[in-house]
Amino acid sequence: MSSNNKVLPDFLFETVARFPIHPGLGSGAAMTERWVYDAILDLVREGDVTLETGAGASTLFFASCLVARHHCFVPDLLEIERTKLAASAAKLSVEKVEFHLGSSADRLPRFHSPIDFALIDGCHGPFLPFLDFYFAVKNLRPGGHVIIDDIHLLAPKILFEFVRNESSVTVVRESKRAAILSLADTKFLDADWYTSSMRYKSEESILTPELLAKFDRFEPVGELSLTVGR
Repeated sequence: MSSNNKVLPDFLFETVARFPIHPGLGSGAAMTERWVYDAILDLVREGDVTLETGAGASTLFFASCLVARHHCFVPDLLEIERTKLAASAAKLSVEKVEFHLGSSADRLPRFHSPIDFALIDGCHGPFLPFLDFYFAVKNLRPGGHVIIDDIHLLAPKILFEFVRNESSVTVVRESKRAAILSLADTKFLDADWYTSSMRYKSEESILTPELLAKFDRFEPVGELSLTVGR
């Protein structure tokens, strides 16, 4: 460990490689970009309350920060068990990590507690990224940070493009795969079409063939585990 009580990033990567949290996806398939993990370590302050949808190496990074509480919303019990196994191998306590087992669509709307930092990295299908963002950010304190991961995929990309245009949102950093945002406030979450910062002409198609062609098509990997909490 480093002198500031944070686990060295390389050590966590090595630990997750030995104790994979998402073994069905193959080596590194579910790993986000390195700078995202560095941003977590740099931006999360002692005593912060943090939240993420999905579990993985990022859970260990949040646990390595001196957070007051980290809320992890994950639908799969085996992912929780694997995360705890990797944490144990890293000699990292997850005592301050609260796992919320079940679909984020069911659990997040019932979550009401102020947070300082959120990572949206759960289901990447066409609907849940928007629900995850809305209900997580509803709890974000003014000036808090949000990371939207995997914006190379269609639903997270559309979510990011909508959010980035809001006047209260500042894009701190972005890459092809992830973006980190600072939110002055969250009033835009309930804006109607005529008050939102981003509008479109109704006669124009948003999801054009040209836009869809920019996204990869792939075969589903199938079930990653047998035990799923609902």
